Amino acid sequence: NSALLHIKRNNFFSFLKFFSIILKYHFMDIQEIQKKIATVSDNYAKHCSINRDDDWYILKLQEEIGELVQNYLSFTGRGRKREKTDEEIKTDFANELADVVGQVLLLAQHHNINIEEALERKWFKYLK
Repeated sequence: NSALLHIKRNNFFSFLKFFSIILKYHFMDIQEIQKKIATVSDNYAKHCSINRDDDWYILKLQEEIGELVQNYLSFTGRGRKREKTDEEIKTDFANELADVVGQVLLLAQHHNINIEEALERKWFKYLK
């Protein structure tokens, strides 16, 4: 169990490092991503008549984390495949990762948190 936990922890940190590199050098900056995500979220909220109060952002993040865990279980062979191919399951897992990242960025923006500064302070100081 501890070996599996070590592998999972290393994979998670590898994912974070990879994600930070993608955001910083190969994709677009976080503010641009936040603006696009906020536009999509604003349109969704308007279309579905959703009142996004302070609690909504953290509760929606929790919902998306639950969906991520569900898809992770399928992706790692410990959950139902729901008649999907391995590639479809992997795509679903990736989509749920995107939902979680999107909700984290929305939560940060809603509470006026500069996520780039927070990442620099909390995570990227170890890259220097």
